[in-house]
Amino acid sequence: MSNKVSSVKHVRSYPNELVRDDHDPVIRSWDTSTWTQAGHPWTGHGNAIIHILLNPASTLLASASDDHTVRLWQLATGIEVSRYEHSHGVRRVAFLVDGCFIFGADEDGKTLQWEIPEDILAAARDALVRKVKTEVTTFNDYSMHELSAPIQG
Repeated sequence: MSNKVSSVKHVRSYPNELVRDDHDPVIRSWDTSTWTQAGHPWTGHGNAIIHILLNPASTLLASASDDHTVRLWQLATGIEVSRYEHSHGVRRVAFLVDGCFIFGADEDGKTLQWEIPEDILAAARDALVRKVKTEVTTFNDYSMHELSAPIQG
């Protein structure tokens, strides 16, 4: 990876930074406490990744590349779950607010729209529900501890 990093995404529910480099067809995850690579690189693109973006629920990551594709990755695993073909290198990617559609635009502004398959959306929703249940349980345990300590004392 070169010294020039052109896009960094911090994911709140993910303890690492997701990074793509100017000339690298790979997305890497960096542990922000040690600045070492965490896990395996997310590979699949055949050319430079130009843009990365999280979906509204922060469960999927989209990447736009010079290889004429937009790829969709499961955030928790880094596994590619869908691929969309464009006629040119893709410069920008965006999600519809409801997260059910993805858009890819080339440098001339030609924008294509693709529907995200229902099974991918269902898996992303399930991952979000599991995450929320874990956070609620953790919050409730912490709150009960904080509230019960003064009452018992």
